[in-house]
This record gives sequence, C-alpha cells and structure tokens, in this order.
Amino acid sequence: MNIKLILLTAASCIAFAACHHAPTHNAKENGQLVQKIENLQAVPASDSNDAKLYQLDKGCAIEFTGFYETGKATETWSFQGKQLLSAKSVISTYVDHGLNQTNNFDQPIKIASQQHKNFDIHDADTQKNFQSLLGYFKDDELQKCQ
Repeated sequence: MNIKLILLTAASCIAFAACHHAPTHNAKENGQLVQKIENLQAVPASDSNDAKLYQLDKGCAIEFTGFYETGKATETWSFQGKQLLSAKSVISTYVDHGLNQTNNFDQPIKIASQQHKNFDIHDADTQKNFQSLLGYFKDDELQKCQ
C-alpha cells in the first residue's frame, strides 16, 4: 500500500474525529436559567416541548427542545438585545425509535444519529421564528439580555 494513501487516510480520520467531537455552545453550562416555558405552539407539532431562556455574560440564549416519537430536536438561539447572533439545531434520532429500551429513567435514551444545522440568521423565516420565540418570554426577563 502506498505510504501517501496511508497518511491521507490517517489525516482524514483525525480531521473527521476532531470535527465530530468539536465542542458546541451549551447554554445550560454557560449561563443562568432565567425562565422556562413548556408546550409552546410549534411547527412541526411535537409530543411535548420546552424553551429555556439563559442569561449569558453577554446577551442571552434560548434553548428550544421538541420531543418527538422518534427523537428530539434542540435549537439554540444566541442573541444580545433583540439582535440574533447565531442559531443552530441538533436533531437526534433514537435507537429503535426509542422503543425496546428499558424503562430506567435514570439512563438517557440511546441516540442512533444526530444532524447538526446552522441557521442563516439573515434569512427572513429564521428571523420570523426567532421573533416568535422571543414573544413567549416576559419582557422584563428579556431586558436582562442587553
């Protein structure tokens, strides 16, 4: 086997592993929970959902999680004032669609796959969704996001 091919394969594996395990912003770890809202009207409809407003050092983040029969979707919206800075989602699909897993609620449900997506914060639909999400939170709590 050609040494260049071996080195290229090894470099590709390392690069993929580094990207795959790169840390992501986690609002819970980096901020203080200010307000939590449950069962928002959301599209697509979910079995249940919640949105949590976290105050960060600069601005705030909203973590929206929708629970579905086959998995969950978590969106993180970071902003300062009412200016959206970043928005992303992680869609997690459960192993066996969450079926056939023991009813041990201390153990997390096993994840089969995850899809990561960054939203275009300049897109009109993204801005509309962000403004709609802000509407669920109390104005005095949003004032902490300056």
